[in-house]
Amino acid sequence: MKCKTLLVTANPNAKYRKHFDKVITLPTLSGDWEYDSISPIMFDIFTELLVTHYAKQMKN
Repeated sequence: MKCKTLLVTANPNAKYRKHFDKVITLPTLSGDWEYDSISPIMFDIFTELLVTHYAKQMKN
């Protein structure tokens, strides 16, 4: 059984994105990911929301 992989990143040019089945790019405040990194708290919140969303979809 092959498992699906998901990359969650704030970097739209993530080096390893081609190795994942799905890539979600999180927003940054200014839209410039090189100079405006996402706060760790916001990353955790976005990630929790995404995991919850995908878990609910997997049940259906």
